[in-house]
Amino acid sequence: MRTNERGYRIGEDHQRARYTDHEVELVHALRDMGMSMREISDKLEMPVTTVWSFLSGRCRCQTMKVA
Repeated sequence: MRTNERGYRIGEDHQRARYTDHEVELVHALRDMGMSMREISDKLEMPVTTVWSFLSGRCRCQTMKVA
């Protein structure tokens, strides 16, 4: 299980996570390929606001604690 520096679960290991880490990485990859947020939203069947949250760093922006 992945945790942040405070010991809280992060990413897809978090109890309220709706999307896998792979899906979040795919959002970033598609944006890097030049797709719009709407196109990504339609392709991955997730709300545009969720796509925006991932891309802006509002969600899934923590790093894993290094032991």
